Amino acid sequence: MPELPEVERTRRKLEGVALQQTVASITTIEDTIVYQGVTHTAFADAMRGAAFAACHRYGKWMYSEMRLASPSATHRTYFFLHLGMTGSLRIKGLDNTEYRSAKIKYDPESEVWPPKYARFDLTLDDGTQMAFCDPRRLGRVMLVTVASEEDLFQVAPLAGLGFDPALRMPPADEFATAVRARKTAIKALLLDQAFAAGVGNWIADEVCYQARVHPARRTNTLSDAELAALHAALDMVIREACLLNGEYDSYPAGWLFHVRWGKAAHKKILSPDGDPVEFVTVGGRTSAFVPKLQKLRPATPDQDAAAADDENAMAIDEDNVLKTPGRRRRQQHAAQEAESELSSLEDSDEEETPSTRRRRQRQQRIDQLRRDGAKRKDPAERSESPSASPPRKRSRT
Repeated sequence: MPELPEVERTRRKLEGVALQQTVASITTIEDTIVYQGVTHTAFADAMRGAAFAACHRYGKWMYSEMRLASPSATHRTYFFLHLGMTGSLRIKGLDNTEYRSAKIKYDPESEVWPPKYARFDLTLDDGTQMAFCDPRRLGRVMLVTVASEEDLFQVAPLAGLGFDPALRMPPADEFATAVRARKTAIKALLLDQAFAAGVGNWIADEVCYQARVHPARRTNTLSDAELAALHAALDMVIREACLLNGEYDSYPAGWLFHVRWGKAAHKKILSPDGDPVEFVTVGGRTSAFVPKLQKLRPATPDQDAAAADDENAMAIDEDNVLKTPGRRRRQQHAAQEAESELSSLEDSDEEETPSTRRRRQRQQRIDQLRRDGAKRKDPAERSESPSASPPRKRSRT
């Protein structure tokens, strides 16, 4: 999945070709999943004749202020784009390989335009052709209209996001206070977009590795030195990756990034220093770590109890419809399953084939039937119950 450095690289590419350019023509594909809050036809109508006035990024979202063909005197319109898991913004004639786990290879020498999986493709007034491709349809396209740019952070999708480490890394003491205010696994906290917008799976693993902190360590067990190390590591990883324009082949040789992708191959993996790398699931995500350097310090019973209370409170805050512990557990279980499915797809270096897709979908149906069956009473109990009605016979005509 593209994370902050990869999205920043895409933003720079967009800015380089589109800034102050006008959309001369645009073709969109109907997709009620990718297009959010706007139909594909309304999006095309708004973008046609509009100019890119500015290109920004916050977290994993890119957004561009558009000067519409018929502008409003009181409001501004912004084009928002989220790359999802395998989305990419492609410029005709350029090498558009964006990130490490890209599944769709792009060859500018033998390109077909519009590219496969294009949700929209447009032509700028200087002839530049651009398309957004999204094989798994987990990306998002939105139009947001507000009175000022400051108002963007009061509405979706930016409302509720935490600090962006590349735009405003908080001071070390402020960071430590925010971490200590939560009682969960440190990697789960780093992945929380309400805490740090733009941090994804590989960045969180790299930060924990560089800070020599186990990804499952509870935030309320971290020492002052460990919090300082995490702050410095997060700042360094984001700054270095953005400085290198998200080109992963150029990342420092001492980064865990270069070896963390080998789990799917079932082979022994060694860190840059030659130490064994192991994998564990934290926060529903596959996590790489080096046991020799990243020790898991056990929490005390009081700390475990506090962490459980904090996670229950987090679940209630995220969805105030949840009222009972049973419903809360089901919600958490479903969320963990969804996260695990996404992480397994992301961490695999192999492209999903039709046969593996069918097996995955079949297994999902089986799992759902099992969950549904667990909610029903045992058949023996139903037969013994005085209120149970006899089975109905199927009528024949």
